Amino acid sequence: MSERSVNQIKVKLPTQGAIKRRGSVSNFNKAIVSSIAPPLEWYRLTENSRNVLNAVITFAAREEIKEASKSNPDRKRIDYLKGLYIEAHDATRNSRNFESLEKMKEIVQRYHSILQSIRHD
Repeated sequence: MSERSVNQIKVKLPTQGAIKRRGSVSNFNKAIVSSIAPPLEWYRLTENSRNVLNAVITFAAREEIKEASKSNPDRKRIDYLKGLYIEAHDATRNSRNFESLEKMKEIVQRYHSILQSIRHD
């Protein structure tokens, strides 16, 4: 493909009309991302989902240690907290969880409700 044809590609974006592309590929990618979701919304959801996951990890580890240090620890609660810790930790390491707004919203809703329920046990 010639340099001229690369710089004049027309693309139909979902929320915008046809765009005549001039300039770098990074500008083109920014146009696509901004048409899918506003950057601030993407950033907010990424931070919220990571914060909720980190809160679950921290809380589960702390509660596991507290439960294990009791004279008569509840093994079911310890096993549940270990599993929750591993699940949340794996979710933070899976980059696919942060590729879509829908997935990040699911993470926030799911783990926020879990965090609320274990805090009130």
